[in-house]
Amino acid sequence: MDLGRGIPRRCDCGAATVVLTSNTARNPGRRFYHCGAISGENHVFKWLDEAHDEEFVVVANKLATMEQDLADIKEDLADMKNDISLDVILTNMAELYQSSLLSYINVTLMDYFPILELHEETQALVVERVPDNSITDLYGLRALCKLMKALAERSRKFSPETKTTVGVAMVAV
Repeated sequence: MDLGRGIPRRCDCGAATVVLTSNTARNPGRRFYHCGAISGENHVFKWLDEAHDEEFVVVANKLATMEQDLADIKEDLADMKNDISLDVILTNMAELYQSSLLSYINVTLMDYFPILELHEETQALVVERVPDNSITDLYGLRALCKLMKALAERSRKFSPETKTTVGVAMVAV
């Protein structure tokens, strides 16, 4: 009968094992596992100290596996924390970029040229110019706003007869 490693819980006959003490001259007082139902050659018999030694090896192996699993989980957790930190940093940077972009459009450009003073079609053109949110577009928009402001100021100085000349100049630019 193969008992396997560690402490035997049941005999092959299905009976639970019991712990008994040896009264023999060869092993006086030594404890052992034995079938709780029947004595015999095909039933459980294992010395308690040997079973415990085997059980300690089994438990030590399980513990080593669990410690390795725990180390892997901690490493995964640290990676996740780093990923989350990176995501938070990138999100914060995106929010800062977006808010600075909006501030740039709302404050800087409006100081140069108040867009609300333009005709609706021109406002739409200005808004179309910014959807990519690129710095190049913003600098281009700033230059365009400065030019449009200068042209608008010039048109205010001219009489109604010369406004057509300014309109042609705006189209040519």
